[in-house]
Amino acid sequence: MKSDPGATFRDFVVDASPGLLRYAHSLTADSHDALDLVQEVLIKMERRWGTIDNPVAYACRAMVRTNISLWRRRRHEVIGSPDPEPSHDSPADALGLRDELVRGLRRLSEKQRVVLVLRYIYDQSVQEIAEQTGMNPGTVASHLSRARRAMRSHLDHPATVNVKAGR
Repeated sequence: MKSDPGATFRDFVVDASPGLLRYAHSLTADSHDALDLVQEVLIKMERRWGTIDNPVAYACRAMVRTNISLWRRRRHEVIGSPDPEPSHDSPADALGLRDELVRGLRRLSEKQRVVLVLRYIYDQSVQEIAEQTGMNPGTVASHLSRARRAMRSHLDHPATVNVKAGR
């Protein structure tokens, strides 16, 4: 048993928070939801701190599962609304492209967003995503395919994609 589990947990929170927030933001595509997600997971972790072997892996798994629970509760909400088409004054404007990608992610269903982020940002295999989310590998592949198609459609026609959660 750890001599001072509270101090160790505080150290973990200080060291891991920036990475956990980035991970949560990529799952939720919203900074406020990301903060809420990290806070909820850290509260759960603090209760079980002495039993957790790999805190970062535990936190990431817990964020995915907690996020899944949240989107099950709000299954019928519309994710985002069409935003005005971004201005392309400068073709090299990386910030504009980033904003367009974030808007595209917001329009995906929660499941599509999670599998797309885990696959392409965190470089996980379909099998790893299936294990982490509790989905069937075939379901993961299906959500990936639909997410890629929706993102391509959004990038071609930014104001036309409006996907409901749960599809």
